[in-house]
Amino acid sequence: MQKVTEFLVKRRYWVFAVMMVAAVICGLLAFRVPINTDMTKYLADSSPMKQGMDLMEEEFPDTELTQTIRVMVQGLDKEGRADMLEKLSAIEYVDHVEFEEGSASYQQGDETLYVIHTLYDYQSPEELAIENALASDFSSYDLTYKNDNTATTDIPPLVFLLAMGLLTLVLLLMCASWVEPFLFLFTLGVAIVINLGTNLMLGSVSNITFSIEAILQLVLSMDYSIILMNRYRQESAQLDDRCLAMQRALRHAFSSILSSGMTTVVGLLMLVFMSFRIGLDLGLVLAKGVLISMICVFTVLPGLILLFDKAIRKTAKKVLPVPTRSLASFGSRFRRPIAAGFAILFVAVCFLQSMTQTVYTLSTEDPIADVFTPTNTLVMVYDNEDEEAVAQLASELQKESFTTGVISYPTTLGKDCTVNEMLDFMGDMGGDSSLPLNETTLSLFYYAALAPEELSSLTVADFFTFLQDESDTLEDFDVSFSLESDGESNALLSLLAQPEALTQPKTAEELSGLLSMKKEDLLNLLLYYGTQHGGMPVGTLTLPTFTDFLLNEVAQDPTLSSFFEGDDTLSQLQALSVFTDAEAVTRPLSHTQAGNILGLTSSQSAGLYAWLLADSSNYTPTPMALPTFTSFLQGIQNDPVFSSYLTKEETALIGQLAQYTDPDWITTPLSAQDMAAALHVEKETVQLAYTLYAGYAQENKAPLLDVVTFLSESMKENSLLSGSVSKENLKQLEDALPLMQAATSGQSYGAADLASLLGLSETDVSGILALYAASQAPPVTAMTLPDFLRFITETPELSAALPDETVQELTTLLALVEVAEANTPLPPAQMAAALTLPETTVQQVYQLYGMMNGQPAPETMTLSDFLHFLLETPSLSGALPAETIAQLSQMAQLSDLAASGQALSSETLSAVLGMSSEQIEMIFSAYGAAQSSSTPVTMTVSDFLFFLLENPTVSGQLTPENQASLSQAATLAQAAQSGTALSAKELSTLLGVTEEDATLLLALYAGEKAEPITMSPQQLISFLLHTPALSQQLPDNTRAQLSQLQTLMETSTKGTALTPAQMGTLLGMKENDVRLLYALYDVTGENSRYFTFTLEELIDALLQKDALSSFTGGQNQEDLQTAQSLIYHTLNETRFSPNELAKLLSLSEEDAQSLFLLYTSRHGDTGQWQLSVQELLRFLTEEGTSSEELGAYLDDKTLAQLKNVRALVDAAVAGTSFDADAMSGLLQPLSESVTPDTIGLAYLYIGSLRDSDPTWTMTPETLIHTLLDLCETDSRFASVIDEDTRRQIQDAEQELSDGVRQLKGTSHSLFMLTTTLPSESAETSAFVEKLHAFCDEHMEHPVYWIGTSAMNYEMEQNFAHEMMLITLLTALSIFLVVALTFRSVAIPVLLVLIVQGGVYLTMTINGLLGYSMYYLALLIVQCILMGATIDYGILFTNYYREKRQTMEIPQALAASYSHSIHTILTSGLIMILATAAIGLSPVEPTIAQICQTISLGALSATVLILFVLPGLLAACDRFVVKRR
Repeated sequence: MQKVTEFLVKRRYWVFAVMMVAAVICGLLAFRVPINTDMTKYLADSSPMKQGMDLMEEEFPDTELTQTIRVMVQGLDKEGRADMLEKLSAIEYVDHVEFEEGSASYQQGDETLYVIHTLYDYQSPEELAIENALASDFSSYDLTYKNDNTATTDIPPLVFLLAMGLLTLVLLLMCASWVEPFLFLFTLGVAIVINLGTNLMLGSVSNITFSIEAILQLVLSMDYSIILMNRYRQESAQLDDRCLAMQRALRHAFSSILSSGMTTVVGLLMLVFMSFRIGLDLGLVLAKGVLISMICVFTVLPGLILLFDKAIRKTAKKVLPVPTRSLASFGSRFRRPIAAGFAILFVAVCFLQSMTQTVYTLSTEDPIADVFTPTNTLVMVYDNEDEEAVAQLASELQKESFTTGVISYPTTLGKDCTVNEMLDFMGDMGGDSSLPLNETTLSLFYYAALAPEELSSLTVADFFTFLQDESDTLEDFDVSFSLESDGESNALLSLLAQPEALTQPKTAEELSGLLSMKKEDLLNLLLYYGTQHGGMPVGTLTLPTFTDFLLNEVAQDPTLSSFFEGDDTLSQLQALSVFTDAEAVTRPLSHTQAGNILGLTSSQSAGLYAWLLADSSNYTPTPMALPTFTSFLQGIQNDPVFSSYLTKEETALIGQLAQYTDPDWITTPLSAQDMAAALHVEKETVQLAYTLYAGYAQENKAPLLDVVTFLSESMKENSLLSGSVSKENLKQLEDALPLMQAATSGQSYGAADLASLLGLSETDVSGILALYAASQAPPVTAMTLPDFLRFITETPELSAALPDETVQELTTLLALVEVAEANTPLPPAQMAAALTLPETTVQQVYQLYGMMNGQPAPETMTLSDFLHFLLETPSLSGALPAETIAQLSQMAQLSDLAASGQALSSETLSAVLGMSSEQIEMIFSAYGAAQSSSTPVTMTVSDFLFFLLENPTVSGQLTPENQASLSQAATLAQAAQSGTALSAKELSTLLGVTEEDATLLLALYAGEKAEPITMSPQQLISFLLHTPALSQQLPDNTRAQLSQLQTLMETSTKGTALTPAQMGTLLGMKENDVRLLYALYDVTGENSRYFTFTLEELIDALLQKDALSSFTGGQNQEDLQTAQSLIYHTLNETRFSPNELAKLLSLSEEDAQSLFLLYTSRHGDTGQWQLSVQELLRFLTEEGTSSEELGAYLDDKTLAQLKNVRALVDAAVAGTSFDADAMSGLLQPLSESVTPDTIGLAYLYIGSLRDSDPTWTMTPETLIHTLLDLCETDSRFASVIDEDTRRQIQDAEQELSDGVRQLKGTSHSLFMLTTTLPSESAETSAFVEKLHAFCDEHMEHPVYWIGTSAMNYEMEQNFAHEMMLITLLTALSIFLVVALTFRSVAIPVLLVLIVQGGVYLTMTINGLLGYSMYYLALLIVQCILMGATIDYGILFTNYYREKRQTMEIPQALAASYSHSIHTILTSGLIMILATAAIGLSPVEPTIAQICQTISLGALSATVLILFVLPGLLAACDRFVVKRR
């Protein structure tokens, strides 16, 4: 070893150069190391998913997998969604875009989802170009996108720099030089570069390994550099030769570094045993990195240290101090509790860690998944022989609510489908494979391919029923039948489907439509038929129609004049025309028009209309203003007809209303005298109201003195005042008037005057003036105790104010205080009298005082000496009662204060004497006044009252009644003195009246001083009624009269429109009378044209109501009844037969019959002239050749066509059946569009409708082949399958063939299942387990599930076993390494338990915090923590064993802490902080979880090693240290 260290030191520059060359070469090779992002490549060969993927790649080598980018856009309408689909599809490198309009999978509220598919890998330039296009070209949209790359991404540079920054900060704080950290970082940087380059030997590394290997290699290897640097510092302190010191440092540090490194390497190599071969990848790379780091520490770092030795020394600094002695003391003193506590902790965390949930996938933040639930896809590779079981599985899965899609060959392209199922399948396929097939055409093809035999024959009726019911479908087949071009109507075709209709009678209009002939010609033919064969009926006519026809057509036609035998008939009909005109008798007429017709005067017609209107429930009178109504009444009272509507009382009321409803008079201002005369109200009342109204108009404030003076002078003259102020209040105010006048004058008064004004005794006032004088004297802030007591007892005014008992106590106290003040020695008798103690007791105290001073008993003692001796001698004070002791203590205090001559403050005197501070302050003031001059004092009333009431000492001597009285006097005096104008509210408070009375008082006061005013009648009445003080003085009848006038005036001035009921109530008239007057007003007013009646209504009313007899105007009752009858038949449109009208109009029945037939032929309903189609065709074809009349309407061609139609009609009626060829022969003469193929296709379609079996099935493959075969072999389908459709079928065949190749291989097929289940959850795990159970039960051959959830399930089944295996292997291998290092069994047991406890503690903390742990992170952390953090324990234990050879346990622990804690803290903090910085940063979840777990685990292990391991070593000292 010595030679090796000599070589490394002496040839350090060559060694350094070789390592730099290796670093450069490896740095260049690092860029050529392939990075594998496909985690499935690391599945174990025994993994069913791995086997399935291999089998899928073998069976389906041409399958192209696409990468997806989800795009969510907000705020698109239907047109915008289509436009967005087109734009996304146009992006370069996009293969296709997945979107379905209306599907909840792609549309949620205002959000729309598009899924972009590309054939390029994630993070490739092409895929990144798509993302860049989304970010730049679609910036105007509210768009979010996210690729579905699940591969781990690199650590962002900023995060890596943060971790490096924290690592460097820890080194700077913990190292002894500012240079050392950068030497360490350079050395390990070289090791990291070499490790990255040598990864090329492994072929490739995973993306996870590549992302974290550098930072983990750095934190795992840092302590080797620290160990070597510490050893060099120790050796250089003893040797001057730096090279020799480095050699010794290498030799002494080699074992420590090697053992630490080997434990780390061994722990990392345990990852190789993971079934998931990512462990092999990560374990080999990190283990290799740690070995390379050790090599660099031995080769690169020594040269750097020696090269920068001077810089290291120059930049030396103090190491961060750590309280090692307290830690060592803690570990030594509490080693047994620590050992017991650790045992409990280990058992607890061993149990609790199993409760932490382990997860197998990690998710990133995905805002799109918050709106659109991502799908979870599972793929099953199964043997082709299990297709029946697969179909059953698909059927079961489709029942699950979370299943969104099931795709496999037996459930899609190989599924036997009924017609409806096939339609659904075609619809789901969409795209280029969609065919123009509907249920009808598809049923036709099924029938053609699967029917045992086709339809043979049909009747004409059945055939044409089919044509009628399936016309739309036949148009799709290009099959149609039309007779229009041959002169016949297609309407006839519909009758052929109903043979019974061909024998039923039809009208001329129906027949003309069926045979394409003019209606007029058909009517003439029917007329001719009726003439020859009879059977053409006539109907009935109304009276207006018949008279109109006779007068306007028959009478005007000379050829028809024979119908009238004389002039009487014609004149009679003309007379009837007045009442047979329905429009005339129902036309609304005004009363003038009706009067002209009925011969009535204007007044009669208006009265008639008014009566009818008022009597009608439908009439709503127009509301009328009171002045308008009054004016109207004045206008009609002289009309002989209208005046009858009014009673005598109502006529008289009209005259009275003239003035009071005149708006101009109502608002005209009048003097008080004129107003009293107009309203018949007492003049005094009106004048008082005017005065009060004028007062309210003034400012509503006045000085208090003025108001009280006015009140005193006007009280007897004004009735309103007497009601507002009580006699008692008035008496008080009159008494207070001199006081307010005195206060207002501002004059100062002596005691006698003030006593007279305030009703107090002169003595009391004099005392108060004296106190006032005292308050003006210089303030006294302190007095000696004797002076204070003497002033109280010698001042009669003060002693009189105190209780007698208090005065007696103060007098007694003064005597005692004066004795203390004089300090005169007293004999026992006087002392006993002064203290009210027994004389014998006092003598005993005197004797004891002498004895204790070694002298005889003194003859005299001062009061202070006596009291203090008595109280301070326990033998004396203990014999006295507690109450006596308290009294004597107080006396001692008072005597000391009196003897001192000190002036005492009010607070001190208050505490000593038990008096209030206010009393003492008052006495101080009195004392000050006594020391000042004795000049008599005068004061103003206000000042006197203020001083009296604001001084509690003085006011407290007054009775509550005096206080209240003086307070009121002070308030009045202050208010009077201020001269301020007061409001009603302020006066109400001062005068003791209500605010309303105060307001009235102010108004009267102001009104008396105001100028005379005028008021309108409306103003005065309102003021009188709404002012309580006035209204209460009015007589009841006057108040009622004024209230009525107010209502009339308000209604008149407002112009309020009133209904009859309101008007009647207002004027005291009957509502019906007022309603009649309103109706008369409407009828005769400017809107009279809107109030009309028909002639019918007027005649009915005149005949029914006797009250209207005065309005008949000379019309006799018989004439009115005749007119009523004619109107009735006219309006009811009574219909008469020819015989009835002949009788009514005195015509012959034959003439009437002829006239009816003539009318029917011209104007009547010929719909009753009917013949059946079959009878008409027979009549025309048989008689058409021989009749000249018929020959005018039928040419030879038409006749021939009718014969062909007759043959078809006769066949339909007969019900004869025809095959397709015979039916074609029957129809071809009638339509050029009929061919044998079209009829054959129609027969085939009818057969599909009648005879198809809904259970017939075909696979999509069979259907496509059937369609292609029918295109080639059956000409009937030429109209159904055109060239475009044929090409679509051929394209579909190609696409379906491709689909078959994608789903079905030579021996195995694919089953694809999509669900909304999360990729990992308890529900998902149970579902996958259910799938495996189904396959195990129903599949004859093995199946292989592929997908994230399948892989999670597979890992979940194996993780517990794998975790246990890795844990045991790691613990065992580390145990062996440590055992070999220390040649001990106890040490590796302790160290392994400590570190494993850290692992369990890490898992427990995660679980208690509610976090789950990523399985890969857990396995990696188990190996890394066991291999890396155990180095700290080895280092500490090594120092402990060394120091215990010469030290006791406490000293050995302290020395071990001193030598190892900086290395442990430095390395531990680096691992904790660097990994935490990465784990808590926004990095890929896998890396974050691994780093977070390493950080927490390193923290747990470091804490246990620093705080628990020392106690364990001390507790197990006999097993750890064999020789002391």
